[in-house]
Amino acid sequence: MLDLAAALDDAMPGLSPQARTILAALVACGGRTGSVERLAHSAGLTSRYQLARLLRREGLPQVEELCAWIYALARLVEWETSRVSLCESALRSGAEPGSGYRRVRHVCGVRWSEARAIGFDHMLVRFIQRCTRGGVAVQAGPEQESALGVA
Repeated sequence: MLDLAAALDDAMPGLSPQARTILAALVACGGRTGSVERLAHSAGLTSRYQLARLLRREGLPQVEELCAWIYALARLVEWETSRVSLCESALRSGAEPGSGYRRVRHVCGVRWSEARAIGFDHMLVRFIQRCTRGGVAVQAGPEQESALGVA
C-alpha cells in the first residue's frame, strides 16, 4: 500500500525537519490548505514570508504549486490503492471536481486520465525533478535515483 508521506521522506532525504513538517502538514490535508499563515505556524515559522524563504532555500516550489503537487500525488495514491476517482474524492471533500481536474493538469502537465496511466511513481519522479536547490535537483533517494537514471 502506498503511503505518500513515507514516499516523500524516502524520495527527499536531504530536506530539513521544518520542510518535512510542511510536507507532512500538506499530506495530512491532502494538499488543500486553508491558511498559509497557519501552515507556516505549524512548522514554527512566524509568517508566510518565512515559509516562502524556507521553501526556496529547500528547493521546493512555492506554497500554491507545492499544494497542487501534494494534491495530485495524494489523488494518485487514492486511485492506486482503492480506485477512488478524482471526482469522487473532490465530491467527498465538498470541492468542485472541475477545479481538481484543472489543478492536476496545471501542475502535472497532463490530464487526470494520463496521470493515472503514468502512475504515482512516475509523477513522484516528476515532482522530485521539479524540486531544485540552487539549480540542482534535490537529493533523491535510491529508488528515485534509479528511476531518474542516476547510478
